[in-house]
Parts: sequence; C-alpha cells; structure tokens
Amino acid sequence: MVIAQNRRIETVLIEFSNNQIDEKMNDWTWGYKYMSNMFPQYEPFMDRPDIDLLIKNNSKDFLNCVSISTRQNLFRVITSNYNFSGSIGSYLKIEGSDTGSLKQASKTSLDNKASLDSNDKKGYNLSMMNIEYLRKIINYCKHEHKKVLLVRSPQHKDFEFRKNEKIFYQIKNNYFSDVDLLDFNNFPLKDDEFADYGHLNYKGAFKFSNYFNSILKSGILSTRNKQLFIDTSIIALKKKTLLTPLTVAFKGN
Repeated sequence: MVIAQNRRIETVLIEFSNNQIDEKMNDWTWGYKYMSNMFPQYEPFMDRPDIDLLIKNNSKDFLNCVSISTRQNLFRVITSNYNFSGSIGSYLKIEGSDTGSLKQASKTSLDNKASLDSNDKKGYNLSMMNIEYLRKIINYCKHEHKKVLLVRSPQHKDFEFRKNEKIFYQIKNNYFSDVDLLDFNNFPLKDDEFADYGHLNYKGAFKFSNYFNSILKSGILSTRNKQLFIDTSIIALKKKTLLTPLTVAFKGN
C-alpha cells in the first residue's frame, strides 16, 4: 500500500543484513512476542496466504493474536482512524549505548560465537521464509516499475551475525543477483555511536545519515559500480578522520 498510495516513489531501499537470513527471524514472524505486537498493525494489509503461514507455524498463539488485533482495529473503525503511517515506521531516537555491557557479556558466554564459527562444519539454519518474502517485496516493486536497492547498514564489528558473512553473500548471489547491494558494513563509527551491536544510536544515525545524504547528492544511484563508489568514499572518510587530530595538533604547535 505504500507504493500504491504514493505513486511518485521512484526508488525503494530495503534493509538486507546478516541477521535477516538467520532462522531466528522465523520467531520474529510467528513467535508470540513479536506476532502479538505486529499482527494487529499489519493484519489489515495481509492476504490469505500470509494468514495461512502464521496459522501453519503457530496456530495456538495466532488465535490469541487475532483477539488482540480485533480489539485494536475495532477501535480504529469506531474512531475512523485509518492512518497507519505513525505505527509502521518512523525514526526512533536512541540516546544511550549498550556496547560496553555487551562486550562484558560476550567474555562470559561464547555460545553464539562458537555456533556461528562452525557454520561450515555443522551447516547453517536459514530463515527461508524471510528470504522468500524479501524476494516477493522485490518482485512487487519491479512489477510496479520501481528501482530497488538493498542496503546493509553499519553493524558493530563484534555483532554475532557477522560470522555468517560467507553465507550472507551466497544468499545475496543466489536469490538477489538482480539487485544492487549498497554495503555500508565498514562505515567508520565509534562504540558510543552504536545503541547495540546491530543498531545505531542518535549520534551514529546523525553521522551515517549525513554521509548517506551526501553520496545520494553525489549521484550514487546513477553510478554503475555503486559499491566501488561507496568503498572509495569510506576510505576517504577514514583518512579524513585520522588526519584531523594531527592537523589540529600541528596548528596548535
């Protein structure tokens, strides 16, 4: 409906990061914690195959979620409030940073790291449902004659899901070879600019958003080798960051 109701949209950017191929995304879709929160928001836009998918994988909790959704959406009908734009996506300003506590926790528990390090030996469990629905989103956008790009936002170097890098690129090449990936995984950020290992706080978001805006204005969307454009600009940004303190110190002397 975002596309259908906003025909002036020309380009669609879709987040595609390491954790999104992992089997844990299944629980994010039909696990009770997430389904009870998200189903009431998205039910009005869902087709029967989407409903059937939830029933098939978690019929017990689905019935409870239907009850929650009925109450919430009945209130929308009564109040004639059909504007969902404020509930399905907006900027969230995150003040703090948990990277310090996460580092401390990682020293006492290496279970996730060990399991991801052994991907090649034991096999890796994918969320095929999440991959298939991403493919559906891309196909729909292309059917509507929209330009589609995948974006990997900056992730902390200690983010556990970066261990599936090889598999991540295999999935990209096997399922989404027709879509350019704008990869900002190596964008330079400090620990205190992350909210956690997978998200930026307001300081990191401000820095990355300004950078992203600058390369958009520089014409990256019309560039053939978009990743080379990104990599070159990040190298230049890192050099500028390293040189600035030295320049200030030299002038001070």
